[in-house]
Amino acid sequence: MTSTLTRPHRFIVEKLGAARLTFRLQAIQRRLVMRLEQLHFLGLPCPRWGHPTIAAEESGEGELIHFNVSASLRWIRLVSGYRGTLRIPKELNP
Repeated sequence: MTSTLTRPHRFIVEKLGAARLTFRLQAIQRRLVMRLEQLHFLGLPCPRWGHPTIAAEESGEGELIHFNVSASLRWIRLVSGYRGTLRIPKELNP
């Protein structure tokens, strides 16, 4: 799975295959939480009732970033999910 993230204005936009997802970022209890605002598929906007429920959170400590992401649809339930830890190399860690 290849994903590209950009940050136009106040949002994060993720391009994932034929989908473009726009997220609002919130800092909640030392975690970064991404809330889905818009979804486009094949360039067309999807109605809000068709949006997946996405839980996306990140937290960090030192050189580690922990992430937990899941996506589900009302009528199918869990579609995708992943979690893990990334280590930031010391030369990139301010």
